[in-house]
Amino acid sequence: MTINADRAANWNHLVRHTFIDFTQTTEFLKQPVIISKADRITYTDVHGKEYLDGQSGVYAVSLGHNHPRLNQAVSSQLERVTLAPPMHGIADVSLQLVAALGAVAPPDMTFVKSFSGGSEANEAAFKFARQYHRLTGNPGKYKILSCYDSYHGATAGAMAASGTGSRKTAFEPQMGGFLKFLPPAYLTQAAGSPETATNLALHLLERQIDGEDASTIAALIIEPVIHLAGIAVPPAGCLEGILDLCRTHEILLIYDEIITGIGRTGQMFGAQTFGVAPDILTCGKGLSSGVLPVSAMVTRPDLAEAFIGAEADQRHFNHGHTFASNALTSAVGVEVLAIMEEEDVCANSQAQGRLVKETLKEWQTELPIANVRGEGLLVGFDLVLEPGSSDVNQGLGPVLRRKAIDHGLIMRVQPTWGALAPPLVCTEQETWQILERFREAILDAWDAAA
Repeated sequence: MTINADRAANWNHLVRHTFIDFTQTTEFLKQPVIISKADRITYTDVHGKEYLDGQSGVYAVSLGHNHPRLNQAVSSQLERVTLAPPMHGIADVSLQLVAALGAVAPPDMTFVKSFSGGSEANEAAFKFARQYHRLTGNPGKYKILSCYDSYHGATAGAMAASGTGSRKTAFEPQMGGFLKFLPPAYLTQAAGSPETATNLALHLLERQIDGEDASTIAALIIEPVIHLAGIAVPPAGCLEGILDLCRTHEILLIYDEIITGIGRTGQMFGAQTFGVAPDILTCGKGLSSGVLPVSAMVTRPDLAEAFIGAEADQRHFNHGHTFASNALTSAVGVEVLAIMEEEDVCANSQAQGRLVKETLKEWQTELPIANVRGEGLLVGFDLVLEPGSSDVNQGLGPVLRRKAIDHGLIMRVQPTWGALAPPLVCTEQETWQILERFREAILDAWDAAA
């Protein structure tokens, strides 16, 4: 496909009439990527250039682009019902999603409420936690604990829970009642060992809980692998220790699995990857493989039971959205989970993730990358001054981002770290294609940044 100069100029003109997420428009227009179609692991832009999708959209396209069964699920549901808001009724397919998610969630987590995106699901989890404590005799519990460098969404409450200052300062003051602690993985280098890091992290967290007064804390939310902390994997024993602290102080533990859920870490949920189940988890992104916006809050029926009572008691969960439990998005979610099971996608996530990690670790002697880490097909690495160095290269990230585009690769690049997280259905050949393009791009970037 070719496109004339006038039409290309019009695309760029239209870009100036919208926002590109978390990106300066003038920078985007220096190297615009305007997509016209996608198939499996490949994007094609309006000029006909192809890009390998090394980030699964934004960690969402778990089953690849343009999946025929997902397209058919949407088409079939369009002919039945698309909107049956769960007020005066609820769609049958929405209840099928409840059953399907409950069947693959950690044990006993079979209570499901679906929404349209990760921010919505996390907001619902916060409201659930606060109302739960009111209903169970602890009305003073309202504070939410979360990590620095976490990301829980862009709406007001989810943003306040997030620990990424650069995404928040333009909107100060933030909503009150949200507290931060250091990601446990940050302490590993300073502590000298994962065991010492875990002990230190838990000690500091317990001191913070005591200092804030545990009777005021409703919930603690954490990503099993903290994305914006650089794909930070928790040191051994840390999640178990956090759960113990939460149990001791009657704090609900929430896992934000918007990224890590639905097979990304090699099991259906990070809770299963690390063997520690929370009280509440949220998921999204991969739940529809990027076809439609869908997310969910998943919890245990014994917690949800607190909301059941006579109408006059006003115990019902005082929350909802027009597109919550949506029929169309539920149909896609049900089909995604069916494909995940039938094709053993989690096993492929593990296998291709091992290939990515092992290859990048080998390349640490040749490329300016270090500290390769991750679980499943969520693999991060630091950008350093030279092979074998541990000194972060502050200037490499922006150059790598541009060079990756030049080489036809979409990937996650931050100023000091990067990540590869392609669709979970990648074949070994496709994984190698992504790795080879990454190698070409970072060598080019390293040379340009020198």
